[in-house]
Amino acid sequence: MPVKLKNSVRCATIVAGLVAGLTVADAQTFTGLGFLPGRTSSFGGAVSANGSVVVGTSYSSPASGPVYRPFRWTGGPLVDLGTLVPLPSSAQAAGVSADGSKVVGPSFSNTQRFGFIWINNLSGGTMSTLGTSPAGSGSSASAISADGMVVTGFTVEGNNEYAMRWISGSGMVSLGTIGDSSSYGTCINSNGSVIAGYYNEAGSPFAFRWTQSVGMVSLGTMSGGTSSVALGINADGSIIVGSGNSEAGSFGFRWRAGFGFEELLPPMDWLDSEALGVSADGNVVVGSGLSSNGREALLWSPTFGVTPLRSYLASLGANVTGWELVSAAAISADGTTITGYGRHNGAIEAWVAKIPAISTPCPADLNQDGFVDDTDFQLFVVAYNLLDCLDPTMPLGCPADLNVDGFVNDADFSTFVVAYNQLVCP
Repeated sequence: MPVKLKNSVRCATIVAGLVAGLTVADAQTFTGLGFLPGRTSSFGGAVSANGSVVVGTSYSSPASGPVYRPFRWTGGPLVDLGTLVPLPSSAQAAGVSADGSKVVGPSFSNTQRFGFIWINNLSGGTMSTLGTSPAGSGSSASAISADGMVVTGFTVEGNNEYAMRWISGSGMVSLGTIGDSSSYGTCINSNGSVIAGYYNEAGSPFAFRWTQSVGMVSLGTMSGGTSSVALGINADGSIIVGSGNSEAGSFGFRWRAGFGFEELLPPMDWLDSEALGVSADGNVVVGSGLSSNGREALLWSPTFGVTPLRSYLASLGANVTGWELVSAAAISADGTTITGYGRHNGAIEAWVAKIPAISTPCPADLNQDGFVDDTDFQLFVVAYNLLDCLDPTMPLGCPADLNVDGFVNDADFSTFVVAYNQLVCP
């Protein structure tokens, strides 16, 4: 059974940035993170852009109930980030900024809960409350933008909980709902302009995407489905991952702006799956699924589809002996650093894994139909004429930037022509 965040909607938030300086040695490593002093369990929740900082939660389970503490890992022992004062009891780390210097999550007792932001400083770090919306009585935080200036989660207003957006220096505002009751912000893109989550309607959750200009828009469901939940978002907000049901069952999904839902079907003998985190370009997804062995962490890419993460790591030579990997919760921007939790020596323990970058097999197939043809050429020409990926009229994700240098230029055209002449994707 996956560990659930109490009083918070956990999201694997993806922030812009690339892992620099990966060596052959650390491109395929697996490390158990242990526990905070006095705690007996832990789980990883988010990872910084360069993979050097992991945040999560360590806890113990006395008879009175679990007591949670947020942690931050930078390569040594876990560091306890504390709780809000005077709010007692528990706190959890749910999101981290690109450079790992800011952490957000919920801090709560049996009667109160407030979202927090922890900021690293010379004194070891300071935790502060995010407050509430003007009509609110409580709040929770689940994700933070790359620069640490924008946070999402939810605010408590009366008997309902509504997705919220908090901006440093401006405070918190409710995003309302398009359903008949509550809504929850689970994910935020790298610059804080796009928020994803879910709202409730007639007792079922439905994924949404929010922007300042349009507001909250339902993503709907997969074919034949009756529910969906958004749990992860890529850097520019054009790709959202999560879980829902469909004609085929309950599975993870990848939703792309302009294209809609794509079911991430697990191996045939798996009963379900969920997608929790996604790389900056949207082409590597992590999560978990239920197999005949129990819940297992999973990895997806267009190159090989869904595969058990433990088997993938073992095939790379990583030492996962003695571990059951239950869930992969978050992945770094370039898809090379993953965190989650598993069972090790009878305990639930957080881990971090580094893998080589997974290449996209046919990047010039801009509409992802399996062919590089005239339709893709037309899409390429539009982007080529705009040139700069930062141009606000550039198609979301700047997919025609084939060498990922921030521009769609002659270098990308040369790559495109080679693929165009081959026509069929490998």
